[in-house]
Order: sequence, then structure tokens, then C-alpha cells
Amino acid sequence: MTNAARKSAYSGAAPSHIDWADWVHINEAADLLKIDEGRLRTMCANELGPRAHAAKMNPPSGGKATWFVHRSYDPRLQNNIVEDDFDPSDFTMKQVAIMQAKKECVMRLRELRQNPNVQLNRAIKPLLIQLRATVGARLKDQFNFKIGISKTRLYEWDGDYSRDGLAGLCDNRGGDRFDDGDEAAWDYFRGLVLHENKLKDKTAWQNTRDRAEQEGWAWISYPQFLRRVKQRIPNVVRLAACDKAATRNCAEPRQTMPIDLFDANEVWMGDHAQADVWVTAPGYDKPVRPWISARMDWRTETITGYVVTLKPDSTCIAAALRAGIDNPDMLGPPAIVWDDNGKDYRSVQLVGGKISKRTVIRKGSIDESLCRGLYDMLDIKPHFAIPHNPTGKSRLELWFKNRLHNRFDRQFFTSYCGTNTLQRPEGLIDAMKRGQLITLKEYCDRLVVPLAPAT
Repeated sequence: MTNAARKSAYSGAAPSHIDWADWVHINEAADLLKIDEGRLRTMCANELGPRAHAAKMNPPSGGKATWFVHRSYDPRLQNNIVEDDFDPSDFTMKQVAIMQAKKECVMRLRELRQNPNVQLNRAIKPLLIQLRATVGARLKDQFNFKIGISKTRLYEWDGDYSRDGLAGLCDNRGGDRFDDGDEAAWDYFRGLVLHENKLKDKTAWQNTRDRAEQEGWAWISYPQFLRRVKQRIPNVVRLAACDKAATRNCAEPRQTMPIDLFDANEVWMGDHAQADVWVTAPGYDKPVRPWISARMDWRTETITGYVVTLKPDSTCIAAALRAGIDNPDMLGPPAIVWDDNGKDYRSVQLVGGKISKRTVIRKGSIDESLCRGLYDMLDIKPHFAIPHNPTGKSRLELWFKNRLHNRFDRQFFTSYCGTNTLQRPEGLIDAMKRGQLITLKEYCDRLVVPLAPAT
């Protein structure tokens, strides 16, 4: 193309038939010409542009208009293929195959451009279809790798191949896979994520990147970070620092309490459990599952009192306590009640006062010395279990599991539903449709709580 033709064709927005392989972006041209980009930009505006050696056009990949320099301006901008230093042993077999496939696409594009009888803007689409059917299908069959072949990528590969040869077609996305960053940067990152008010990993990585620029630390890219963060900070370390309750339940060794720590009838534990049985109850159109609110003596593991209800609340808790006190086999009220940490166990009726006005020690706990309610009237000292710690009342939990669910509830074959969907009988739905469920009164009449250990 002559200078006059280039000047008339590329004086404004880039036309559709432009051959981008003949033009070099100003950033790349400045590197090849070994001059400052600002100086080259001035030369394009004052000298190269009027002589049609440069033009300001919209890039093929989209974006704002920028300067492009024609390869005819200087021999250093020509397509010089450099493959002398390429060593296939530095790459895997898959990488070499992908680079060869990209080179084949580049060669086909150049053959198309060199054909004077072909209009490039019309022939590029059939070329893409043909390359996807041949080159793309071959890589898919050999390595199960899907390569994206588009017009923009063809020109990118052409520029990479012209500049760096076959090695320039290697996919090096993801950054350096060997650099690990400075240890000081990792220590700063740990300080952002290893506590209860931790930041998200990406936010902490960004803050560490900014701090590394100020301190002069070496830090890694985000793709590198995603590959290394689990090795640097294992999940068990995160769990121990950010979720102490979960660590106490599943990571720390269980601490056993001696059986003779309390005397008989000194400490009563309290909790709710939902029965694994569907029943029919007066006033309810649909089947319901009853709840059992129970009290157990800590030393003897004996059920001191219980009530069956359809909705557990503080009234049921007080009723279970009264049933235990009225039990002739017991020796009166206990000195301490070891209760669950739920809202119903910390209600105004039992501990007195509004929860919002009590002294909060930590999230989910209250100051037990300020409890003034039913327990205070009966001269009973309340103790609340640690939140999300089922092992605090393990004896009562075992009784619910072994005696109530696994033994008693399984007697009701037609009404038994199991603790989860895996234990649910196949004929339960049909039994519910046919009305073969037991009544709430039948369940309560047959619920004879054995005064025996839960083991």
C-alpha cells in the first residue's frame, strides 16, 4: 500500500479491511525503536502522521483510539522471526502442541493476507471456521484442550510470533509459579485474616499488595496467591484463629470431667429434644412432632423430670423442673441447674429481667450472678452451657440419642420418621395419608422414662 493510500485510508477511524499485521502499537513500537514512548507520540503527531507512517485508530480489540506505527517506517519494526533459542525441552508436550497449533493459525493468516485476490474482511470468517474444525478439533482429541480461535487472537498471535518466535506463543498466564513473596508480606497478610474480625482473602491480598509497595516487600499476583494460600495457612490454623467454638468442638482434645465432681442431686442438666415420631394432636389439622423437655441428674444420670409439649418454651422448662422437684424419688430441688444457652432457657421467667439489660460477658452468654427469677426464688444457681458446644451436656444428649430416639421412638413403626431423611421409613408418607399415625395421648401414655443411665 502506498503512502497516499495509507494516508487516505487511515487518517480517521480504522476501516474494516485494515491489515493489522502491518501496524505496530505505539507501546510495542517504542520498545523496538529504543526510544521514549512520549517522544514517539510527539513524532507521530508532528512527523510520522503527515507522512502516513503513523495513524491514530481504534484498536481491533476495542477501546479508545491510540497511535499505531506502520512497519515500513523502520526495519526494526519488520516481522523478524526468531526461533534459534527455542528449546522444546523447556516446555511440556501439551505446551509445544499448543504453540505449534498457534503457529499454524498464524501461517494460514499470513497466506490469506498475501493473496491479492482475497478480501481479508470477507475471508477471515471462513478461515476461523476452518481453523476451529481442524486445529481446534485436533487439540481437543489429543489433550482434551479447547483453544479459543478468534480474529483478535489471530492478530495477537501474529504479533507475538513476529516478536519472540515460537516461544512467544506459549501461554504464560498466571504469573511466575516459583516466586513465593517475602515472609514479611505473608506475616502482614496473616495479621489481617487470622482473627475473628478477619477480612476476606481478596481484600487482605489487596491490602498486603499496597503495604508491600510502601515497605519494598516482594508480593505475588492474585493467581499465585490462590495456589499458595492453603499451603501457607492451612484450614486448621484458620479455624483455630477465627472460630474458637468450632475448634473447641472438633479440633481440640476432649476434656473429660470426673464422675464424682458433683454429689447426687446437686446438679441437674436441662435441654429439649424433638421426638422422631409424627402424631396427631387436638387443634392441629396436620401431623406434628412432639418435644420432650427433660431434666437429668449429673451424678446418677437419672431423669428427674420431664414434660411432653408441641412447642418448647420457658413454661415447659419450668414444668420439667417442677416435675423433678415433685418426684418422690428425688431429694428436692438441686443446688445448680446446668441449662442450655438458648433464649428460652435465658428467659425473664427463669432468670429475671430483660436480656438486653443484663451484663453481657461475651456473645451468647450472660452474667450468671445477675440472674433474678424463678431460679433465684428457689435458691438455685443457674449455669449456662457454652454456645455451640453439645459436649457440655453430653450425658443428657446421649440419653436423647440412645434411649429416646434409638429405642423408644422406634417402637412406633407407622409413625416413626427417623432423625434425618436417610432413616425415614419408606411407608411413612402412605401412613400419614391413610391416617395411621398415633395420637399425642397414646405417645405420652407409652412414654415411660427409665430411671437408668443413658449408656
